[in-house]
Amino acid sequence: MLRPLAATLTSLLLLAPLACGGDAPAPTLTVHDGDGAHPWSAAALDELPTSELSIDGHRYTGARVRDLLGAPLTPTQVVIARGADGYTQTLDATVANGDACVVARERDGAPLSAEHGPLRLVVAGSPGLSVRRLVSLRVDG
Repeated sequence: MLRPLAATLTSLLLLAPLACGGDAPAPTLTVHDGDGAHPWSAAALDELPTSELSIDGHRYTGARVRDLLGAPLTPTQVVIARGADGYTQTLDATVANGDACVVARERDGAPLSAEHGPLRLVVAGSPGLSVRRLVSLRVDG
């Protein structure tokens, strides 16, 4: 399967420090809403309350999406989550506003691996909504 060049370059940029013996990239996430783009550093994510979800025998820990958004979504709004490889998932307001929708930084008490992180969107009860290597959340509607 051929992958778009942009996705391949993004993957290389994210994984190159690991291949060279460096540290994993610092977790950063950009939240796009009606007021613009808001970057979240690892330190800012650490300031948010954490939640823990159990999915497929693993324990994921991180901030709830609703806490990142700052205000509840209206019923007509959605959140589009995008991974570093361009993969996207759309979350309706009920899911994004709920307790079971988390931007995870840890799996089973350890930082996420390069394959899954450094950030991963996880939704309890809907593992198909997971987005590995999460880089952005966009509010639409």
